[in-house]
Amino acid sequence: MKAVIEDLILQRHPLLLLDEVINSCKSWYTTKVYITEESLLCTDKGVPAWAGIEYMAQSVAAYNTSFICQEMEPQVGFIIGVRQFECDIESFPVGSELSIYVQELFIDEQSGSFDCKINLDSHPVCRARLTTYIPTHQQLVEFGEVL
Repeated sequence: MKAVIEDLILQRHPLLLLDEVINSCKSWYTTKVYITEESLLCTDKGVPAWAGIEYMAQSVAAYNTSFICQEMEPQVGFIIGVRQFECDIESFPVGSELSIYVQELFIDEQSGSFDCKINLDSHPVCRARLTTYIPTHQQLVEFGEVL
């Protein structure tokens, strides 16, 4: 049975940027994004390549629900670091198909590190290492009290 992206991450339209999960293999978890004129952040040049960081982050969130949480609901998580972000293009053109690949490097109780890459129509164009953090429920409550 194919995973439904809305069941794996908390984001909803218009902030839900992923279109589907393609491969839920733990070695390289793969999602897809189809760039259209309606895509968030789209201009006449397409979607800026830096938006790829959020594509990667949402893919990590889907991976987390699929493999780390498994029986749990999607959780609030944060990007706490982006390292070695490189992109060979300035924007993702309208009509292109992006494949986002996530590979787990390290996971502990609340944080993880992931190698991520984006292929544009089967050609690698972006890569980065993301470090993420999932706060406990108590930490979220305390944070909400501060706000």
